[in-house]
Amino acid sequence: MKNLFTIAGILFSFFSFGQVGINTSTPTSTLEISGSLEGQYRKTTTSTTLTDKDYYLTYEGTAQATLTLPSASPASGPTSFAGRIYKIKNLSTYPIVIQAASGQNLRFGGGTANNSNFTLNGGEFVSITANDTGNTWNLDFLGVPTAPNNGWKLNNTVLGSIINVAQSITTPSQIQVDGGQLAVTVPSGYNQVMIILRWDVWGDVNTTGTGYGSLRFHISQTGTSSRTISSIMMTSWARSLSGNTSPYVRFSAPVAYTISDLTPGTYNFNLLVNREGENSTASINSLQMWGVQAKAEIYVK
Repeated sequence: MKNLFTIAGILFSFFSFGQVGINTSTPTSTLEISGSLEGQYRKTTTSTTLTDKDYYLTYEGTAQATLTLPSASPASGPTSFAGRIYKIKNLSTYPIVIQAASGQNLRFGGGTANNSNFTLNGGEFVSITANDTGNTWNLDFLGVPTAPNNGWKLNNTVLGSIINVAQSITTPSQIQVDGGQLAVTVPSGYNQVMIILRWDVWGDVNTTGTGYGSLRFHISQTGTSSRTISSIMMTSWARSLSGNTSPYVRFSAPVAYTISDLTPGTYNFNLLVNREGENSTASINSLQMWGVQAKAEIYVK
C-alpha cells in the first residue's frame, strides 16, 4: 500500500507540475535525480548487434569484430527513439568497426562527410546518439588514450655497466667487448615490439709511425633464439706525424642497431669487435678499448 501511495505521489507531481524528482522534493528539471545513475552494462568478445536493452558496451575479444547499431527509428511518432545513447569502449588490443544499419550513416560533423561505419582502435571510447533525421546517428565523442595504440610507447630501459678498464683488442680475431652485454626481455601481449640497442665505446691506438685502421662491430644474440648480426657499424682512426709528437690516437663511436623481429622471451646481446684495414709505416704497439656504456630501450604498440 505504501508503494502505491509513493507512485501516486510521483504521478501527481508529474501531472501537476511537469517535473519529477528522485531523492529531491523540489525538482528544477523535467526529471531530476539526486544521486547516482545506473544503466545497462554489457561486455562482448564477439561481433554483436546493439538492442534497446543496451547502454554501456565494452568489447574484450581477441580478434577484430563488428558492433552493429540497430536501424534508426523514424524522427517522430510512437516508435521513435531519437536521443537514445550508446556508450562503447574498446578494451581489447584489436580495432573494431562500429557499423550503422544498411542504408544508414554516422554523422561526424566538423566538415567530415557522413559514413556508414567507424573504426574504434584499442583503448578508445565513443558515445553515439540517435538523432532526429530517422536514418543517422551522431558520433558525439571520441576519447583517445594518453598513449595512442598507433604510436610507439617506451616499455622498459636496460642499462649495462660502465667499464673504464683497458681491454686489448687483438688482431685479426673477433672478440667480445667487456661490458658490452645487455639482457633484454621482450614482453608479450603487444602487436609489435621494437628494441633499440646502443653501445657508446671509446679507446686509443698507440703507434710509432703514421697509420690508419678501422674497427668493425657485430652483435651476438643468444637466449630464446640465437644469431650473429654482422657489420652493424665501423669506426676509423688515423695518425699523421706532422706536428704530432704523441704516439696515441683516440677514437670513439656510438654503435646502434634496431631489432623488431623478436618473439616474446629473454635475450642476451653481446657487442663484438675486430680490427681491420690497418696500414702503419712503423708498428702498432697497442689498440685498447677504454670504456663501454651499453643501453637497450624496448618500445611497444
